[in-house]
Amino acid sequence: MHLAVECRGSAKFVYAWALTEGSKADSPLFTALLEETVSHGHLGYVCADSAYASRANAQLTEDLGGTPYIRPKSNHTPKPGGSPAWKRMVSHAIARPKSFARCYHRRWMCETVNSVIKRKWGETLKNRTLPSQARELGFRILLHNARERLKKDIMEQAAKISSTGPALPQP
Repeated sequence: MHLAVECRGSAKFVYAWALTEGSKADSPLFTALLEETVSHGHLGYVCADSAYASRANAQLTEDLGGTPYIRPKSNHTPKPGGSPAWKRMVSHAIARPKSFARCYHRRWMCETVNSVIKRKWGETLKNRTLPSQARELGFRILLHNARERLKKDIMEQAAKISSTGPALPQP
C-alpha cells in the first residue's frame, strides 16, 4: 500500500490522497494529486522524493503555480529535455545544495501526517478489498482533518483572547 498526501501550512491538512496496491508506483498519481491540491487554493513549494523525479512532474508543478523541490537522482542532469522547470530545479540542487535541501526538507510535514494517522488510527487497514480500504483510509483522513481544524480554531481563539483579554460579563 502507498499513501500519498499533500499538505501545507502549520495545520497539516490533507488536501489530496490516493491509495494504491503495493506493487504500483506512486509517480503516475502525481498529476492527479497536484491538480486536486490546486483546486483547494494556491500551490507553493512542492516537495517530493526521488520517486517523483521527472521532467514532466517538475514542469507540471511550475505550470500550476508551484515551485518544484523534487529530489533528483544521482544520475540526473539539468538538461531541460523540454522542461525549463527541470533545468532550474536540478541546477539549483547542484549549484546550491544547502538552499535546495532547506526547501526540500519541508517534506517532513507530509511524513508527520502519515505518522500521526498511523499512530492515532493504526498502521494497518482492517478491510480486505482495495475499495473498502480506500473508504477506511478516507474516514481516517477525514478524522485527521477534523482534528487539525479543531486545533487550528482553538489556537485562533486562544490568540484572540490573549490579545484582547477575556470577555467579562457586564453587570
